[in-house]
Amino acid sequence: MSCQHKESMHLESISQSSTDHSLVVPQCPDDLFVVSQAVKRVKEFYAKHGEIKESHGWNHIQAVCDHTRKALLALDYTIQDNVVMDIQLAALLHDLDDKKYFPNTPPGEYPNASAILKEFGISPEGSRNNSYEQIILMISWVGCSENGNTVPKQVKDTDAYHLLIPRWADRLEAVGSRGVVRCYQYNQEKGLPISSPASPRPQNEEELWAKYATSDKLQEYMDRGGTSKDMISHYYDKLLHIARPPKDIVRNSYLEHQAESSSKDLVEVCLRYGKSGQVDKEYIMSLS
Repeated sequence: MSCQHKESMHLESISQSSTDHSLVVPQCPDDLFVVSQAVKRVKEFYAKHGEIKESHGWNHIQAVCDHTRKALLALDYTIQDNVVMDIQLAALLHDLDDKKYFPNTPPGEYPNASAILKEFGISPEGSRNNSYEQIILMISWVGCSENGNTVPKQVKDTDAYHLLIPRWADRLEAVGSRGVVRCYQYNQEKGLPISSPASPRPQNEEELWAKYATSDKLQEYMDRGGTSKDMISHYYDKLLHIARPPKDIVRNSYLEHQAESSSKDLVEVCLRYGKSGQVDKEYIMSLS
């Protein structure tokens, strides 16, 4: 694919009538066709898999794609159109093999995502094998329990921090207002504890960050395979850490700005619990 992604190119979403709010940036015609058709296939996938609850379904994918589009708009350097396509496809497909809903999938394999890619000739054996490998790598870099905030060697060596856009776009949805609601919905869907005697109870934001949301919490969470005792503890184990990734590993003005404001509602839920010992469910649902 020889077309170049030009700085002068105006990136905008395809109309609602053609993709139902799914956000796609214009590229070479062949790449644009692949992404727009992949949007349809991903929607069909979620319609077919009713076991995937709303908190992790199509609405989440739409939001991640929205952040991805805006992050691509914010790039202050040019990237090839095929890389733009790869980033968009990784954002679209990143949750299709979510271990919460497909627990029997072997680690490091992405059969649902791979099946859709292969429909468009993107496979290890096809002419777009480089795209296949790059998309699968980007998907593998999204999960926090596997990656934390580490930067893959390939990204460091090539200075290709745009390949982490799907990761940061997904995490914005985990920690913003929608992420707070999403976490609560998933907790309720699975019948998991919302809090426990082990849940931290800070009395102010300074105490929250200095005493409870310490860096070792995220590493401990990763070491035990990404599990928490309850929803409030999950905030401290994971969400508060990914809410504020270091700017030097994000390197995107849109994503950095969003990250600065994304933890506000998360912190508010934690402080309300800290002061009262009760999870304010009404406040959480008011964010939806």
